[in-house]
Formats: sequence, C-alpha cells, structure tokens
Amino acid sequence: MSDGNRGQGNPHLGAYGVALAIVLCTIITGILSYSSGRESERRNHAPASYSRAAKQDAERACVGMDSGTAFECIYEKVEASQEQARGEQDLSAQQRAASAAMISAIIALLTLGATGMGVWYVKRTLDATLEAVKDTSKATVAMNDANEIAKAAQRPWVSIEVSPKIMGAYIHI
Repeated sequence: MSDGNRGQGNPHLGAYGVALAIVLCTIITGILSYSSGRESERRNHAPASYSRAAKQDAERACVGMDSGTAFECIYEKVEASQEQARGEQDLSAQQRAASAAMISAIIALLTLGATGMGVWYVKRTLDATLEAVKDTSKATVAMNDANEIAKAAQRPWVSIEVSPKIMGAYIHI
C-alpha cells in the first residue's frame, strides 16, 4: 500500500449481490405463496371430506337401527369425524411449524455466511489500514531524517570582508 494503489476491488460484486437478493426474495415469496395456497385449499376441502366420510360411515353403520340408537350412532360418527379433523389440523400445524423451523435454519445459515463474508472484508480493511499506518510511520521517520540532513547542509556561514575603500567591515550571512 505504500505506492497509494488501493485497487479496484470486485466491481461485479455489487451487481451479483443485488441479483442474488432478488432471486432469494423471489424464491422465498414463491415458497410462502405456494404454502399459503396449499393450506387454504386443504382448509376448504378437509371439512367437506370429513363430513362426507362421516355421512357414508353413518349410512353404512347406522342403517336398520331404531331411531334412538340410530341417532346415537350418527352422533358418534360425527364426533369421530370432528375429532379426526382436529387431529389432522394439529398434525398440519406441526408440519407447518417444522417447515418454518427448517426455513428459518436455512436463512440463519445464509445470514451466517453473509456475516462471515462481511467480517472477512472488515478484517482485510483493517489489515490494509495497519499496513498504511506502518508505511506512514516509516515515511514520517524518513522525512524527519531528511529534515535533519537538510538542516545540517544549510548551516549559516559568516564571512567578513574588509573593504579598502571604506574603512570598515561588512558581515555577510
């Protein structure tokens, strides 16, 4: 760094960083949109499918019973289907939580990598600054030495001339 050349760095890093950020944002948005749409579709179809299954199960199991027993049988089938629907919703919520945790871990890993790269660039900057300070210190010492040499070479000299025309002496510095 003593020659003052700072270097150009990597001029394409900025463009690549912007492009990478856009791609990552697009991927994350796509994943979230797909998940939301899939979950919304599941919520729309799941209750209807459980109701149909409960109805078919009740028709098979409760046919031919007297009205009181048939009512209890149908009620049990509806309760069972509702319990199954709640269990499915719980399982779905747990799966979404696990997926979110996995995505968070991946994002944290990417963030760790970006942070590591930033720390590496800061270290390089500090190393270059330390080298520049050392070079400046050496240059200051050399300048002080040069000033001492210049002072020694430019000492004032006194000469005395006696002029015969004027009875006196002149001092020239």
